[in-house]
Amino acid sequence: MNRVIVIGHSPNPNKTAETSPTLGKLKKWMTSAGVYEYDFVNLVDEFIPNLTLKKVTLNPGSLKKYKRRITLGNLADVYLTRNKVKHFKAPHPSGLNRQFNDKTFEPKVMNNIKEYLNENRNR
Repeated sequence: MNRVIVIGHSPNPNKTAETSPTLGKLKKWMTSAGVYEYDFVNLVDEFIPNLTLKKVTLNPGSLKKYKRRITLGNLADVYLTRNKVKHFKAPHPSGLNRQFNDKTFEPKVMNNIKEYLNENRNR
């Protein structure tokens, strides 16, 4: 079992894991942090553009076995927070996220993820 899981919003119906720029950016972040294997799950199994917390099907108990959990975007963060699951909130890596227009933003995100994943590593 991997020790890290990433929690996303919902799958993009037009992209595969190999063609998704969002998942490509996530892979770059994880590789930068020295993590080459991790699990990934979405809040729901099908694409729901206007997803609300009431429609989430992910069982929060299934995440507790992981040592580190990273949420992508606000809804996944709110869901885990409300279910009292400790995690690190990362911005959604979509090209639509305007925070990435600032070229200094992504290196900061990558550094923050690396710090989180390496926290208390030797304990």
